Amino acid sequence: WNGGMGQVIHHKFVVVDFNTANPAVFCGSSNLAQGGEESNGDNLLAITDPAVAALYAVEAIQLVDHYEFRAVASQAKSNAPLLLKGPDENPPWWQGYYDPNNLKSRERTVLVS
Repeated sequence: WNGGMGQVIHHKFVVVDFNTANPAVFCGSSNLAQGGEESNGDNLLAITDPAVAALYAVEAIQLVDHYEFRAVASQAKSNAPLLLKGPDENPPWWQGYYDPNNLKSRERTVLVS
């Protein structure tokens, strides 16, 4: 990645119920829009293999993380070197992942199971 906002490649997919007994992944050239389906010859493939669905779910999370990083990096204003800081008064970043009342805890248990 060269820091620009353009994309070199992209892929399209939808993951449904990846952590259940009946997952589905829909992928292909389709933009899931009427025009492409009627006149472009777009294709859409349904995959129901649980292992494949889990892999696509992980890919979806990686894409979200990647684009979130790019968005934050594009807003960086300083060229100063990064320095490690000691602990502060804020709770540790991981604490929410072990609090049963926090959505992050649900995310952790769903993705680990």
